[in-house]
Amino acid sequence: MSRSLHCHLRWTRIHVRGKRLRSRPPLCRRCGYNLTGNVSGRCPECGSPCSIDTEVPR
Repeated sequence: MSRSLHCHLRWTRIHVRGKRLRSRPPLCRRCGYNLTGNVSGRCPECGSPCSIDTEVPR
């Protein structure tokens, strides 16, 4: 494999992976409900408490 192709594939893999992680919405850990825009601190679907800043999608 040529060096330039290898570098391009590596850059693409890193770029796509980073974009995919940033573009996922925050989800409720209990039911998976999309919490985008929620500021109440509770999931509107199941009522479980959630911290929007610390929720990490799975």
